[in-house]
Amino acid sequence: MKKHVTKDRRVIPLCEMEDSHLKNTIGYFAQRLSYARMVLDDQRSRFDAVVYSDEDEKEGAEDFVERYDELIGPYVLEAMIRDINVTDSIDLIRTTLQRASKRTPMLADFYTTTEEYNG
Repeated sequence: MKKHVTKDRRVIPLCEMEDSHLKNTIGYFAQRLSYARMVLDDQRSRFDAVVYSDEDEKEGAEDFVERYDELIGPYVLEAMIRDINVTDSIDLIRTTLQRASKRTPMLADFYTTTEEYNG
């Protein structure tokens, strides 16, 4: 079972995380991925470029991009099991990775009301 380490260094199973904590953690990983891509693509702000060492930051960004899916995967799966909406974070990840959704619209997506769907 995957464990989560909190800011205060407590270790808890993902299945025991509060819904809001789980959703925020997924959002945090999505934002870190987006920032890591900006570092690798040299799109950081001037402040960040001055304050942080380019070499250290690029190395950390490369490492994060290489393993983000291993980090975020268990959290997203737990959110799916609980039916927690993390669409905003997933959309940020798609945008960052320049990937489109391959979701095939369900029949119900073509209808605007339940009455239309039911016939």
